[in-house]
Amino acid sequence: MAAALPTGAVVATMPARGPRALPPLIMASLAVWAVALAILALIDQQSLVIPTKLVRGAALMATALLVAGSCGTGDGRYLWKGVACAGGVGLAFGAWAAVKPRELGFGDARMASLVALGAGALSVSGSLAALSCSPLIAGLVGKHRARSHPGPATAAVALGPFLAAGGLLVVIVHAF
Repeated sequence: MAAALPTGAVVATMPARGPRALPPLIMASLAVWAVALAILALIDQQSLVIPTKLVRGAALMATALLVAGSCGTGDGRYLWKGVACAGGVGLAFGAWAAVKPRELGFGDARMASLVALGAGALSVSGSLAALSCSPLIAGLVGKHRARSHPGPATAAVALGPFLAAGGLLVVIVHAF
């Protein structure tokens, strides 16, 4: 049920006809992407772990649908924008995770790359804005939580839900 809401919101806001309509396989890619983000966000919220196999599987499925959609229409802009954005974000967040492993895990870096794949396919600038604001908002929530409930267990904040919300918001807003 929790995965249905963001997926439905993404699919329902995309125009089906007209000049802004997306090809069906691109829409399918975004639907797979949205489901995966919702599930990953829930898992991270509960366990502070982002399963690598799930991220890789979602990225593979979303990319395969982007490739098929690009080949079917002869328009590779969604694929190239998404892949370029995902690669750049993966490098940046991966470097952050390597330099500051107590602040960011590699699961977060993989999830950020997945967010960039889908959101970047529609809006590179929106994707980068969402991905730069997500850690900031998560940090503010962590600071507030630490002040409200002092103790080591309350200070940890899952970044995944903030990454997912930012990416989903970019895709939904892009439709308008």
